[in-house]
Amino acid sequence: MIKIFLLAVFLTKFSLIPENIDFIGLNEYEIRQKMAKSESEFIYRKTHSSGNYKYLKFSNNIESKTLVFVLKNNVCTHFMIMYDNMYYSDILKTLNGCCHKQTENEWIEHKNNDIFKIYLKQGKWYFTLTKMKAEN
Repeated sequence: MIKIFLLAVFLTKFSLIPENIDFIGLNEYEIRQKMAKSESEFIYRKTHSSGNYKYLKFSNNIESKTLVFVLKNNVCTHFMIMYDNMYYSDILKTLNGCCHKQTENEWIEHKNNDIFKIYLKQGKWYFTLTKMKAEN
């Protein structure tokens, strides 16, 4: 019984799909500031640059979730969260409950007058959720 209670507290505290990550359109400084305030589960790890692109990497303490913001010309265009496969069924339930399923691995989310596309891609050991603004 205690294990179930602790699991419920853990899942309540640490949402599988961080809802506060509406950082598309923000710059690096704004993302790092907001992550420090609203997503304490994630720790900043490193920044990588390649041409006009910059990648900001965050992960949780046990590195079962890795979050990468992709910035073009210092503006976030999309982000990816890599999860251990143990989270796959929970993420599917969450997406099917809050978003409109388009295809086997694609959902549409309507939020604050914006439309976002969410994609899932499963690998051998982990899967990736990618979220970006839908093109009009």
